[in-house]
Amino acid sequence: MDSTRIVLAYNGSAASCAAVKWLQDVHHADVVALIVDIGQAGDVEEVRARALACGAVRAHVVDRSDAFAHAAVTSVMAQDEPIGPDVLTHIAERIIAAALVEVGRIEAADAVAHASTHSSVTDAIAAVDATLRVVAPAREWLERGVRLPDYVAMHRLQPGTVSSERNLLLRRALPGASTTAHVTIGFEGRLPVSVNGVTMGLKELIECVSVISGQYSASSSVGAPALTLLRTAYAVSGGRESATVELRPLTIAVADERATQQELVNRA
Repeated sequence: MDSTRIVLAYNGSAASCAAVKWLQDVHHADVVALIVDIGQAGDVEEVRARALACGAVRAHVVDRSDAFAHAAVTSVMAQDEPIGPDVLTHIAERIIAAALVEVGRIEAADAVAHASTHSSVTDAIAAVDATLRVVAPAREWLERGVRLPDYVAMHRLQPGTVSSERNLLLRRALPGASTTAHVTIGFEGRLPVSVNGVTMGLKELIECVSVISGQYSASSSVGAPALTLLRTAYAVSGGRESATVELRPLTIAVADERATQQELVNRA
């Protein structure tokens, strides 16, 4: 009889390593690991190798960083309230869910799985395909009283360290700039398309702006440094033309002569 095949969203964490073993032993499944690249820090090929070492029969890496960048920017650019990591996490879950469904169909899988305890991941998958069976090993561990550290140790699994920079917009700031800088962001169709007159793809633009704005941040903690600068420019231009932003230590200020001068404390 053919084995059950399950496609698992895998990131190299202790939970995802344990999920591979759990799906094999408890669900009697051949596990296909799926690593979705949404711009997270770290080597996705190393994560792929770790999935195979944990027992996955195959491991795929799919690049969805451009899709994440577009979804994140269009979702949060015009919002007035601060954007926290949770908002970006939910956007990431939707991108990962869509990739799971896509690869699940390609693999003719009986189900897809994830290693999160949060129902929001299951909900995101159901929003793409409500007929697809979803297995959540972490929730099964809670129901059965299985302790993750004990399970990992018992099966001698070797998880990796998952970076706090979990997507393209979450980056560790590197404050230290002491001089004033001016950055001009060009927009077309409400999306940023250039930095200081240089046209860039959205992913490249976010990476560039993260480095620039991170130097003017208040701390070296992980945040979303690009968003403060981009949203400040968007507020001036309405996403239709260019806007110049002035950066000073701990502060981002509108420098466009057409706009009323205002200052926004860098919350990144």
